[in-house]
Amino acid sequence: MKNKICTDIKQSRKLIELGLDVKTADMYWWATSLRYYIEAMDDGDFNEAEGHIPAWSLSALLNLMPPYLFEFERGIDLNIYPDLNGKGWHCSYMPNNIYNMPKDKFRQITSNDNLLDAAYEMVVWLLENNYINNKKL
Repeated sequence: MKNKICTDIKQSRKLIELGLDVKTADMYWWATSLRYYIEAMDDGDFNEAEGHIPAWSLSALLNLMPPYLFEFERGIDLNIYPDLNGKGWHCSYMPNNIYNMPKDKFRQITSNDNLLDAAYEMVVWLLENNYINNKKL
C-alpha cells in the first residue's frame, strides 16, 4: 500500500503491545464479514467490544514525537526529510549543534518508502527507549 492514511492493523497492534495509550489514536479499523474499513475517530468512537482496532494517522504519529530529546545535557532535534533520491523518507534525531555532530555519537534514523511508515518506525523506537511519556501505567 503506497499511500497509506494510517497504521495498518499489524502496526497498530505493535503500538498497543508497546503500551501506547489508545486514546492517542485518531482512527480505527473495523471489520465486516468481507473486509476491514477505516474510520476517523470522534471522541469516544473507539469501541473494543465491537472489534474496533485503534489506528494512528501520520498527524497522530507526528504528534507523539517529541521535537527534542535531551541526553547528556545537549539538544537532540527531530528532523523529517525526503531521501536524496526522492523515493523515500527519513525521520531522525540528531544533535542540534552542527559543530558537535562529528564527535557526537547519538543518532537515530528511520527510513521507509513512505513517510507514515518511517514515522511509525520512529514511534516504535521512541516507545522501546522510553522517550514517549504517554504510555499506559
